[in-house]
Amino acid sequence: MQDTSFVIKYWISTDTPLAFPDLDGVEEFRAEMSSSYLAVVKGRPAGAGGVASLWIEIVSSISLTHLAQLLLDGIAFDLIKSGAHSFILRPFLNAYRKLKDKNRERHLEIQEIKIEFQDCILVLHSLYSAPILDNLEAVLRSIAGNWNDLRLTSGELPFEIHISVLEDTTESKTAKFRVIGEIDETITSDGAKDYFGYWGIIYDRALQRRVYDVNQRMLIDEPFHTLNEHWAEVERRMTARS
Repeated sequence: MQDTSFVIKYWISTDTPLAFPDLDGVEEFRAEMSSSYLAVVKGRPAGAGGVASLWIEIVSSISLTHLAQLLLDGIAFDLIKSGAHSFILRPFLNAYRKLKDKNRERHLEIQEIKIEFQDCILVLHSLYSAPILDNLEAVLRSIAGNWNDLRLTSGELPFEIHISVLEDTTESKTAKFRVIGEIDETITSDGAKDYFGYWGIIYDRALQRRVYDVNQRMLIDEPFHTLNEHWAEVERRMTARS
């Protein structure tokens, strides 16, 4: 499956960074990933306290447009083959579940999955109360069902999709819609349903950022902030007041 590659990075909370305690079973996980994909798995120490967090980047030889059609045709979401190309997630999902089971006390979770398809970048931000892998199939099938509604009147399809973004109604908001994190947050998620509320969409050629209302199946003329953009704006405001 060399047409799908993985880079998996993780941070382990520890107060001994020079010899941090690695994940239990990580060598078996690394071997399983390497037997199925071109894969890099590497960890780094982080500050003491908290959970062990994973960031996953996937590069696929298939387009999201093609993937969406295959899902609409009823193909299993984790075992997609089409001609010379494939997008097979089952070995990764099986290996990750075993790794997570061996690290229960560390509360191992995936923070973000970034998938670079041939025509679009999909960034899945995990919600604290609803891990992204538990909802991955439903999210991918929702994208497939909404794919044509993400097209601009010019015909342009998304260059990048962020799932999910939440509406920020606080007085201190940096944007009406944004990605949320876990630390020092002013807004909270309502759980898995937020994966199917609002999506942040970037159009490359049109130089536009829009928000897609999944329930209304329509694009909203509103921009959105990524988490880094949100905190950069918070810092800019604090600097301006000092």
